Amino acid sequence: MDLKRFAEISGHEALKALSENRKVFPGERSESSYYVLNNKGLVFHDRNGTEYTSNFSISDFVKKDWYLKRPFDVRLEMLARPDEWVGAYSVGYTWYKVGLCSVRMGLVITTYNSPQTPAATDISPYIHSLNHCIPIEDVPKENLQ
Repeated sequence: MDLKRFAEISGHEALKALSENRKVFPGERSESSYYVLNNKGLVFHDRNGTEYTSNFSISDFVKKDWYLKRPFDVRLEMLARPDEWVGAYSVGYTWYKVGLCSVRMGLVITTYNSPQTPAATDISPYIHSLNHCIPIEDVPKENLQ
């Protein structure tokens, strides 16, 4: 688990987050396993997408430490990792990846499956697209045909 992308929270904070329809991540698992609260109760989703109804008691739940995903800010991520593809967004069925070219100090965008590096990509004037970015690692792979 990349702790730059997750914040550790107490069990009480995790219960509050669940009541706000947020995903809560257990520390000993990967980033792709999480808990949610829905009409079935407390539900665990494993990395394969399988759902399991949890048998956690409230007292056991609050004793553990949990994790929440930190809000993603593609602008900060581009500054921290120039010349890398760090974010992505979709328009219709097409996904685009976003980065910062440090040579020209500009925003670069290309289609997700393009083999180009940020340095080889033209500067983009479409900064409004940054507001719709998710971390590039979170792009659903099934949508990239």
